[in-house]
Amino acid sequence: HQKFSFASDIYAVGIILWEMNACELPYQYMPSSMVPAEVMKGNRPPVEALWPRNIADLMQACWSHDFMLRPTSSEVVAILSK
Repeated sequence: HQKFSFASDIYAVGIILWEMNACELPYQYMPSSMVPAEVMKGNRPPVEALWPRNIADLMQACWSHDFMLRPTSSEVVAILSK
C-alpha cells in the first residue's frame, strides 16, 4: 500500500516537467520494479544544460530528497507563470 501526499504530487510535477523537456519517459531503461528504490536512493533523471534554467531549477526543487524543501503548488504556479 503506497501513501500519496502533496509532496509526492509535487515530485510528479517535476517528473512531468522533465518528460516535457526530454520528450521521453524517465527511467525507461530500468525495470519498473526498480524505480521506487532508485528514487528513494536519490537517483533522478538527468537534466540537460540546454533546458531553460528556471524550469530545470524548478524540476530539481520538485525532486528534493527532503520533501519539506519541495515547493508548494502555489510556488510552482508562480514560477511557471513568469
